[in-house]
Parts: sequence; structure tokens; C-alpha cells
Amino acid sequence: MLSDDAKNKNEVRSCIMKNEQKALSDYLELGVKVLDVYKVNDALVVEVPIDKVEEFVGLSLSVMQPGFWNEYLGIKTGFFGKFLNGETFHLPLTPENQTKINLTMQQFVSSWKIDTDL
Repeated sequence: MLSDDAKNKNEVRSCIMKNEQKALSDYLELGVKVLDVYKVNDALVVEVPIDKVEEFVGLSLSVMQPGFWNEYLGIKTGFFGKFLNGETFHLPLTPENQTKINLTMQQFVSSWKIDTDL
């Protein structure tokens, strides 16, 4: 459940992983704001304008290494990634997509449960 604060924001939160930071200037041109850095893996915690989510996902998928995935969270939530064969996916979270998202995530995280409450 989203907090009232998250429901009223015009941004979503995501991360830009270390390898994807080579395109940081492109992300910043979209209006992405860097909020923090995860010390464990140097991923940037970012805020993405809600009207730039599709462009953010497209840019991320273009620089993402195969075998990786990411998500964005907020009033809009979705999962996206690149399979080992280079095929990409983007699944916005909807009641109809929950099972498909869980099945897809199992391909990246073997312990991911099919009934995970997204």
C-alpha cells in the first residue's frame, strides 16, 4: 500500500546501477534527480518524473546488461529488465500483470515466490 505522501508525488523512485551510470547525463536530461547512493553497490537512488517513466525505462533497457532487472515505485510501479538472450521486458504493475511479473522475476531470482504480494 502506498503512503499518502507517495500517492501525491509526481515522481517515482528507482535506481541506476553502477554499469548504467555511463548514461547518467542522459538520465539527468530526462529530469531524473539523484537522491542517494547505496554504499553496498554504488547504485544511485533516483526520483523520476512521472511523465518520463517510459523514457527512463527505455534508456535503462538500452544500457542494461543482460541478466539484470530493475523496478520503479510510486503512484506508478513497474518491473523491467533484460534477459540473458538480450530480450527486454517492461511490466507495469496491474492486477492482471501480478502473476506474469512474479513468473518473470523467478527467472532472475530463483527464490522469488509466485504468490509474492506486489
